[in-house]
Amino acid sequence: SPLFPHPTLFRSVKKVVSPDGKVLESFGREPVRTVLSADTAKNMLYMMEEATLTDGTARRASVEGLRISAKTGTAQLYDPAIGSYSGEAFVASCLALFPTEDPSIIVYIVINHPKGDEFFGGRIAAPIVKEVAEELVPYLGIPLSTENVVEHTGTITVPRRPPPSIGTFMPDLSGYSKRELLPLLADTRYTITIEGEGWVSGQSPAPGTDLSEGAVIRLLLE
Repeated sequence: SPLFPHPTLFRSVKKVVSPDGKVLESFGREPVRTVLSADTAKNMLYMMEEATLTDGTARRASVEGLRISAKTGTAQLYDPAIGSYSGEAFVASCLALFPTEDPSIIVYIVINHPKGDEFFGGRIAAPIVKEVAEELVPYLGIPLSTENVVEHTGTITVPRRPPPSIGTFMPDLSGYSKRELLPLLADTRYTITIEGEGWVSGQSPAPGTDLSEGAVIRLLLE
């Protein structure tokens, strides 16, 4: 390549475009070799998951109901003044992948030169991973084992209920709309009043009451 004479070097450039919008050169991605087998990668995730359990160094990153694979780190910083590693300057970190069974999220928290009494990654970086995961899980819709997940086709069929009618006893008219009740007004056996707008929330007489001709029926809507 005239623009990049070393094609074997790592590239982070997708394409080169001229000022007038013409693509001068583009670079695709071709796998070179398999570094880890699928089984090895899966076993590595399982081992990292152990770190988030009861006695693991990343246990403070655990989220109830979510399988997380994590690795904490604590490293001393080099101090050029003494030509050696510092006894006071550190880097604390925690790398997490989740869900373990099908990873889709990577969270990497790094705290450079932490201040205070604690500087271990498992103590100060892992809790931040937990907070981030607890925000991402509901936002991305990642299911938790502690939740009840119900799946359906997305089609809901609402059965059509029969039109209201009044016989010799008072029916339960709860939930009927004003439009559905209007045909009842034609029944000359009873005096029916409808108060309010919306759906029936109260009625008099109560459901099941025997009715005689001339009875007064009051329906309250809201």
